[in-house]
Amino acid sequence: MINLAGAVPFLGTFRAAPLPDRVAAYLRLEEQEGLRLAAKVRIGLLAVAFLWLGHDLFHVGWAAVFNLAAVGAVLASGLAEFAILKRHRHPRGIAMAFALLDSVILGVVLTLPNPWLEGTIPITMTLKGGLVLWFVFLLALRAFALDPLLLMWSGVCAVLGWSIPLVVAFLDPDIRIGVPSMSGSIVANSVEAFRDLAFVHIGQWYSEALVLLLVAAALTAAVERSRRLALTRASAERRQANLARYFSPRVVERLARSDQPFGGDRRQEVAVLFADIKGFTTLSERLAPEEVMQLLRGFHARMESIVFAHGGTLEKFIGDALLVTFGVPDPASDDAVRALACAQAMLAEVERWNDERSRRGQEDIEIGVGLHYGPVVMGDIGSERSMAFTVVGDTVNTASRLQGVTRELGCDVVASEALMAKAREAAGDPSVVDAFRFAGLRTLRGRSIPVGVWCR
Repeated sequence: MINLAGAVPFLGTFRAAPLPDRVAAYLRLEEQEGLRLAAKVRIGLLAVAFLWLGHDLFHVGWAAVFNLAAVGAVLASGLAEFAILKRHRHPRGIAMAFALLDSVILGVVLTLPNPWLEGTIPITMTLKGGLVLWFVFLLALRAFALDPLLLMWSGVCAVLGWSIPLVVAFLDPDIRIGVPSMSGSIVANSVEAFRDLAFVHIGQWYSEALVLLLVAAALTAAVERSRRLALTRASAERRQANLARYFSPRVVERLARSDQPFGGDRRQEVAVLFADIKGFTTLSERLAPEEVMQLLRGFHARMESIVFAHGGTLEKFIGDALLVTFGVPDPASDDAVRALACAQAMLAEVERWNDERSRRGQEDIEIGVGLHYGPVVMGDIGSERSMAFTVVGDTVNTASRLQGVTRELGCDVVASEALMAKAREAAGDPSVVDAFRFAGLRTLRGRSIPVGVWCR
């Protein structure tokens, strides 16, 4: 037995396992999975490109081998990254290194001449041909990681990779780099500069580099928003998982949708159920600690499912005891009826469990259940660092005392006259209490007024 000291803290406290750490771990897993997914997508898309370019062998001959080698280099980089990420627990550094490597490989590939192609394509064609889109493609793949820092770094790497053809053009004495002459029509000069294979419009390169950085920034903002949504979702799931430990599923949904589900302190009538294992201390002396733990886990799991099946609110398990309310947070007309049904279902489940235990050569167990109905005051107590929702009142202690009376009366369930009267009223059928017999008035410990009790 446990002295409840007049208060039952609901939802406990959340000091253990701080939520930010759990959410951070969840987010790290999402980042790792995103990096692996990005590597898979890149491998798949480049494999398609590799096969498509292989078709060109029938048309352009050996000149297509260079393109195949270029795609193969980027594909090999992706395969290497994927293989390393599968074994590495901290992938950001690896992903950043491969982001730089991919940009360098792509920049070099776009710069090198095709040795099997007749003639030479000027480097200016690379800078004017819109091939900067390949760097945008690499940036888009990095968004899968949900890592803003990686995305901004990838944008810088893309600019560095796109600088390689510009540097090669700058080192070529036959190529001029600058801006079109401002004399005459701006349109005409711009068109002429684009057609001139010996001229590179530096303003165009600056614009493309700026676009790469802007795309990286836009993707970073989108990823940051996705991270916030992921954090919100993880936090909500964590809160709902905590609620599910105490409330029935239908109540969890109601609480999850509300910003302030309980409101301020309020007084209302509820049904309270208190149960524990009879003779648990003596039984524990005969069992090994591991067997005691196994016994408690089995008891908790079975009782929890029954409580929730009857719409009860499970405050917590205290060793071999559990405390349940019906009517928290919202009262219903059948709270007392469901409390009675829950107590009887608990007894039936213990009988089934004892059959299993007997077949394994284990001792049977018995439980005692106390039930009472009456007013309580509900509200939050504690500090900002440790807040709990609490039910306070004589009704709570009375249920605990009634559970103790089961030993004196030699029965499994003892319910107060107040609860039985409420059950008969709600059910509208006297047969709801047929399984119980009136055991007279009892003066409970700590109370001066006798209580009418019913036994089963």
